[in-house]
Amino acid sequence: MSTSSTRVPKKRTLAEDYGGGVDEDLQAYVDDDNDPTQSSDAVMASNKLSQRIQKRLTTLESDSGNSQYQDFSSLKMKNDHASRPVWVCPNGRIFLEAFSPLYKQAYDFLVAISEPVSRPEFLHEYKLTPYSLYAAVSVSIETESIVKRLSKNHLPLVIVQFIKECTASYGKAKLVLHHNEYYVESLYPKVLKRLLEEESIRLARVKEDILGAEISAEDQANKQYEQLLMEDYDQTEDQQRAKAAAAATTVQTVSFRIRKTHVEQVKRACLDIDFPLMEEYDFRNDKSIPDIDMDLKPTTRIREYQEKSLSKMFGNGRARSGIIVLPCGAGKTLT
Repeated sequence: MSTSSTRVPKKRTLAEDYGGGVDEDLQAYVDDDNDPTQSSDAVMASNKLSQRIQKRLTTLESDSGNSQYQDFSSLKMKNDHASRPVWVCPNGRIFLEAFSPLYKQAYDFLVAISEPVSRPEFLHEYKLTPYSLYAAVSVSIETESIVKRLSKNHLPLVIVQFIKECTASYGKAKLVLHHNEYYVESLYPKVLKRLLEEESIRLARVKEDILGAEISAEDQANKQYEQLLMEDYDQTEDQQRAKAAAAATTVQTVSFRIRKTHVEQVKRACLDIDFPLMEEYDFRNDKSIPDIDMDLKPTTRIREYQEKSLSKMFGNGRARSGIIVLPCGAGKTLT
């Protein structure tokens, strides 16, 4: 008589349940690019991106990073550490005290800047990754300053450097869909100059002489582009911002138009040089699609989490890029 033993399934973490680890995401990204219809340049760009992100992640791991126990007793605590809810470790792990009075505010913030690892009853664990920091920048979160405010301990230097390195170039350029045309837009002419040094991006640009007779705001900015490129680029970003704010009558952004057939090529080229594009849709100024004349009933009130979700998706009259996931109970129905 034979007996069969029952196998107990291994308990998965939240990170595994919701999208897997960073390594898996990177591999999936590369696998998608191995499609024979993709060019070898696109695959090479993806491999470079994977290597660069993996290198940044390994900077957070010590030689004993894979060991079961790590000693962080050398971390310097703040004087009022008891009233703060978060521990920030040198390996990029963040621990949140679920019993803290500031739990709700800290939880919303950590969900926006990091990936969940495990969330038991009293202590939640999160992990900083380049992708999570990219997402934070896309919704204008100043990660470093807020982490400092919540952390019980002084931020390790390796964490400060990691955050700065991951967010230094992200958000400096945008891919904007405006009047059914694509524009690469930036507040910093120096950034556009750097992008146009790449041959694939330069070839994708639509020249002024074939833009047509109608001149839009983006086209006006494009006309000033060459003059702006001749300015002094040794100025700091703060100086450029101050100059832009002072010149109220001048164009605030510079941009150039790209061919629709080259959009994916431009996005990959920007990733390869560490300038990932934030994608936006200028729906407020899009007159090619008729508006729906509708209003909510006076009795209708959207819930707090619905309002929070909308604020992350829409801002400044534009829709941001990303994937909207609406599972059961997510708030799809207005009541």
